[in-house]
Amino acid sequence: RRALVIRAGEQIYVGPDNGLFSGVLDLAGASRAFAIDSSSLGLTEIHPTFHGRDLFAPVAARLSLGMEPRAAGFEIFDPVRLQPTTPVLTPAQAIEARVLAVDRFGNVETNVTRSWLRRTLGAKAETALRLAGMDEFIPFHDCYEEGRDDRIFFLWSSTQRLEFAAYRTRADSMLRLSPGDTVLLTTGPA
Repeated sequence: RRALVIRAGEQIYVGPDNGLFSGVLDLAGASRAFAIDSSSLGLTEIHPTFHGRDLFAPVAARLSLGMEPRAAGFEIFDPVRLQPTTPVLTPAQAIEARVLAVDRFGNVETNVTRSWLRRTLGAKAETALRLAGMDEFIPFHDCYEEGRDDRIFFLWSSTQRLEFAAYRTRADSMLRLSPGDTVLLTTGPA
């Protein structure tokens, strides 16, 4: 596989061209990808199982010292991308979301981005979401400390993805959710 330098917005990433940067490329407006040419950078002794040490770290170090991403190699236009994990709006106006990750505190991150929700249902949807079958809407909070004990709430993660959280307890355990699970969110009556 190729080794890449990706410039996405103001950030620069270095790593393998195996789909790892799919999310970065999906969220970034403008991005450019460069296949690293190790020989032109003088990096000739690269062990097949130590690319992090022998290739990615030296390139990242040079980038941190001011090397332009394009100096790492040649521009490519086809980085490997994993199948998009965008939510689906059902005909009944429910959101079929996927659990992407659960952090060590039990917060459950979904594939619903703030921009997708606003584009699809409008900003008002941020105040009127519930899990399918629940009687009450789930409140949105700006930070974890705004939550109340043993109550599920929503917030926007640092990557602007919809996250289930619970103050001083684990949302994943309360909702019995794991990465890969599908969640149905509704905006209308239960």
